[in-house]
Amino acid sequence: DVYKRQAREGARAHRVALRAGLTADHDGCASPVYPFVLAQSSAEQALRELTEREDETPSPVHLGQEIRLRRLFRPDERVRASLELLGVRREQRGVRAATRTEFTGEDGEHVAESITSVLLVGAGTAEPFGRIPVGTAPDQEGSEGDPVTVGHTLTREWTSRYAEAGRDPNPIHLDDGAARAAGFDGAIVHGMGVLGLVCEEVIDRCADGDASRVRSVGARFAAPVPVDEPFDTVLKPRTSGRSVSFTCRTSRGLA
Repeated sequence: DVYKRQAREGARAHRVALRAGLTADHDGCASPVYPFVLAQSSAEQALRELTEREDETPSPVHLGQEIRLRRLFRPDERVRASLELLGVRREQRGVRAATRTEFTGEDGEHVAESITSVLLVGAGTAEPFGRIPVGTAPDQEGSEGDPVTVGHTLTREWTSRYAEAGRDPNPIHLDDGAARAAGFDGAIVHGMGVLGLVCEEVIDRCADGDASRVRSVGARFAAPVPVDEPFDTVLKPRTSGRSVSFTCRTSRGLA
């Protein structure tokens, strides 16, 4: 268990970075995806310990993310982050692992949880155990409403700003050479940056600008979004007003 203080400026900077280029003002709340930012360092440490016997350090690939919220984080509150390694499974390219981080307030109130699935490419020594959770499908109450398509191009400046605010300076997002060495054509946008931006579009277009109405977020990362390349997000709100499904596509296909 680790205590972490959510700094007002950290949460604010993260939200501002996500909303760069959007016209509406945000409501001052933390982003619904901010729990991932606070969970990230502990999760990475757990995965390093899981693969410490490997001859070479495996390359982590973010496969899926789910965040469930009882409420958004409040500025300057103190929360406890408790991490659990849910399961490990060997696959052809390496080891798939899943972690769960639960956040509780000082009074023991459950605030949020973050469930992350990664593929550790090249790993092979970790012993399989537990289970890899399957993402929860969105609420299907009501029929599917009219889809809304939104276009974005996330620049190097946007990505650099998000890297700092999201506490993820991985060079594959910032340097073409590092990205090519990792097997990409060039620098790629943070997957959680894309997901956070999608949340902001949903908040503005489907939740009257009220971020507190977002109670869960889930995504599967199929392919990266290159820096400086346009992509389209299709939002499909249910007529019940309870959920919005979405897809992101680049010129190369589903992302």
